[in-house]
Amino acid sequence: MSEFVFYYKNQYGDYTFTYFYTQRGLVFTTFQDSFYSAFFKFFAKKNVIFQSKNDYAVTQKLTAYFQSGTNIKDVVIDWDFINPKPLLRQVMETLQSQTDMISYAELAQKINSPDAVRAVGTAVGKNPLEVIIPCHRVIKSNGHLGKYRDGAIIKEKLIELEKRII
Repeated sequence: MSEFVFYYKNQYGDYTFTYFYTQRGLVFTTFQDSFYSAFFKFFAKKNVIFQSKNDYAVTQKLTAYFQSGTNIKDVVIDWDFINPKPLLRQVMETLQSQTDMISYAELAQKINSPDAVRAVGTAVGKNPLEVIIPCHRVIKSNGHLGKYRDGAIIKEKLIELEKRII
């Protein structure tokens, strides 16, 4: 059975940011131009029907973020659609309230799994809701930025944006 997934593209500076949502909440975000392809990398087995539709409340929160770097709060997530494994959900929920930079090792400690640094790193890389769940704030213990799903340049830009308001 197919499920409707709505999406909306918005231009922020030089980048297009696309978010996807169901009637129950957000499920995916990306800066990639090939946003359908990016979606299906995460949800290959989902049978969906796409429809372009603006969720004005989400767009308003994203616009405020991209203008000022303020945290995005009170966004509903469709956990049933995302269906994350327990570690991924734990990492995502912990990151959702993360307001400053944190290392992978510190994040592993924060979720009471100090020996699972690599697993935490893998989970961060599987976050389908970049910006909403701020995985760009996770860095290596040596201070280097590390990887980012949509590229290191995007990660740098997001961190620069947030530094302007600190």
